[in-house]
Amino acid sequence: MALGAPRRSVLGLALRFGLGLTALGILIGVGAAMVATRFMSHMIYGVQTTDPLSFVISILCLTGIAFLAC
Repeated sequence: MALGAPRRSVLGLALRFGLGLTALGILIGVGAAMVATRFMSHMIYGVQTTDPLSFVISILCLTGIAFLAC
C-alpha cells in the first residue's frame, strides 16, 4: 500500500496466497490422514476410519480459520 496499491489488491493478494497454501496443506493433510487411519483403526471406536463427515467438518473449520487469519 505504501507503493500505491489499492487496499483491495493487497487484500486479494493476501487471500489468494494464504488460501492457496491452505488448499495445499489440506490436500497433503487429507492424504496423510487416510494413511494414518489405517494404523490407528484399532484406537477409533464408533466412527469409521474414513468418515466423510469428519473430514468435511475439519476441512471447513480449517479453511474458515485460515480465511480469518488472512
